[in-house]
Amino acid sequence: MKRNKLLTVIIPTYNRKINKKILEIFLKFEKKIQVLIIEDGSISKIKNENQNITKYYKNINYYFYKKNKGQSVACNFGLKKVFTKYIWFFDDDDYVSVLAIKKIILILEKKNCDGYLLPMCQIYNKEIIKKVEPSVRPHTFNDLRSNGQLVSTSCSIFKTKIVKKINGWDENLYGGTDTDLFLRFSKIGKFNFIKCDPIRIDISSPGRLTNKVFRQVKAKIIFLKKHWKDLTIKRNLYYVYSCIMLYPLFYSLKNYLNYLKKKNV
Repeated sequence: MKRNKLLTVIIPTYNRKINKKILEIFLKFEKKIQVLIIEDGSISKIKNENQNITKYYKNINYYFYKKNKGQSVACNFGLKKVFTKYIWFFDDDDYVSVLAIKKIILILEKKNCDGYLLPMCQIYNKEIIKKVEPSVRPHTFNDLRSNGQLVSTSCSIFKTKIVKKINGWDENLYGGTDTDLFLRFSKIGKFNFIKCDPIRIDISSPGRLTNKVFRQVKAKIIFLKKHWKDLTIKRNLYYVYSCIMLYPLFYSLKNYLNYLKKKNV
């Protein structure tokens, strides 16, 4: 793998056909961006389709596991292959515009910050239901331990050496791995913000963890055990209460109601 690029995008995927459009967007910046596709134990049909799609792109490296090992393992595998200054963990069903990448590259080349957060746009059945601007909060460790982050890792770019210093993703967590990564990163790194086209996050996708109720509850309990001392009393109580009241049961319903509301406006 060439080591003269600026940014590596890691895309873990499981039983989902890679979005060719997003690959073609990253391909426009092949001099600056390296893409790693980590196939995490997908069925043979999907694996073969993705492998055929990616083999013609010069700035894309394709890897696969025979068995599903989870997003954190896939991301850490990719992390070991990264030699660029910055790293971007990107979900396989999310979308970024050409204009956003141009702005991102311009900022990364001019400045030398630890990490960057990007605007987010949540999509449900192709309808925009929520826009998030992370710069409304500082996203320092003290802020995150009390409130949590406003965006996902698809809206986050990290300095590679800092992610490696904190040993990447926690493979022992059942969920909440992005929140865990944000917390540990913010202890030694500082987030800045980039104003650009928002990253489009498809929250209606059935494969997303947020749509799996009991997995979400179990994930919250395991996450809380690890970070009980890191989080504020307010945040600990939120996690305890959300598990007791089965908050994840209402996530999909809430998103659907927001979709209906936006659609009928």
